[in-house]
Amino acid sequence: MQFIVQNVLLIAIAIVAALALFLPKINARRYGPEVDPEGAIALINQKNALPVDLRKPKEYRDGHIAGAVNYPFDSFAADLEKLPKDRTILLVDELGAFSRKAVRMLHAAGYADTAVLDGGLTAWGKEKLPLVK
Repeated sequence: MQFIVQNVLLIAIAIVAALALFLPKINARRYGPEVDPEGAIALINQKNALPVDLRKPKEYRDGHIAGAVNYPFDSFAADLEKLPKDRTILLVDELGAFSRKAVRMLHAAGYADTAVLDGGLTAWGKEKLPLVK
């Protein structure tokens, strides 16, 4: 007990470090894999993943990943049945927040092969990757 009292800060740091190590694994189980832009390109090229852009139509028209389809998040639940279940679905938005919500909807509807672009199109742009109009 004396050790715990004398080393509260050290124990707290150890707990935070352990959480930081396991958080990506917890998120992967909850949301499916989160991929960086390089991983997204690999999914598209190697697994024929379908990029699904969840932004508003005007934002989509201003620039999107080649081959992406636009199903705005506001109406995404109604559009689920339009997506193929035999392809990997790569969810994309500006920062990734809507994608994490949408992936839960996909899982509930029976879609198993999904991924989220971590950091969204902001991360894509930071890597200076192309968008099409």
